[in-house]
Amino acid sequence: MYYSIFYSCLLLVAIGIYAYGWETPSCDPPGCNLPAPINAGLDPQTKAGNLTIDSLLKVGRYSSAPTGSTGALYYDTTANEFKGYKASSWDSLGGTAPVSSVFGRTGNVTAASGDYSVGNITGAAPLASPTFTGTVSGITKAMVGLGSVDNTADSAKSVNYAATAGSAPKGVLSCNTYSTAGYGSDGITVSCPAGTLCTGGGIYLNNIGNYDYGNITSYPYSIGWYCKSQYRYAATCYARCCKIQ
Repeated sequence: MYYSIFYSCLLLVAIGIYAYGWETPSCDPPGCNLPAPINAGLDPQTKAGNLTIDSLLKVGRYSSAPTGSTGALYYDTTANEFKGYKASSWDSLGGTAPVSSVFGRTGNVTAASGDYSVGNITGAAPLASPTFTGTVSGITKAMVGLGSVDNTADSAKSVNYAATAGSAPKGVLSCNTYSTAGYGSDGITVSCPAGTLCTGGGIYLNNIGNYDYGNITSYPYSIGWYCKSQYRYAATCYARCCKIQ
């Protein structure tokens, strides 16, 4: 009887000493050697390290591509984008870092003069020595300094003597015949009036009958017509003079 009471008291003392010396663990059980497990509770939960779900979804920060299988997903911390595994390779799913500035400007940026150069535009022709292909439109003759040029065919253009150096007559307005009499052997000239051009001429020997009239020359000169005969016969030199517009 006394022995039973003694052992009972001893047990109570031992339990009291154990309870008094108990300290709450400073980390999750067992013995701080494992983290708390993820569970189905409603409280927020955090897991250190990467997590793979159903061998497809890979949640974590990967600086290089992990082993992939079709349908797998992960976030690439080097490229700052999500990637999905398809057809034996990882492809970007977007999510890249936003653009911080455009042309050195931030905020709501709109294009301004000088933002773009020919080299920034695909297919644009350079300003110096451009090469065009296909049908080019929108360019007028005035743009290239040829405002007075027309598209008249050569066969439709009239050919006239130039009134003065550098001029370009458009057409004949009126013509008259002028003459000078003299002796053919002396040489006779006929000058056209100012503002006209000599378009032709000839020589007439007066009353030579059946006599030999010898050699005769007749040709244009600077402002009219020139005539000359071998023998001293009375002659008349003619010139056709026309006013040109």
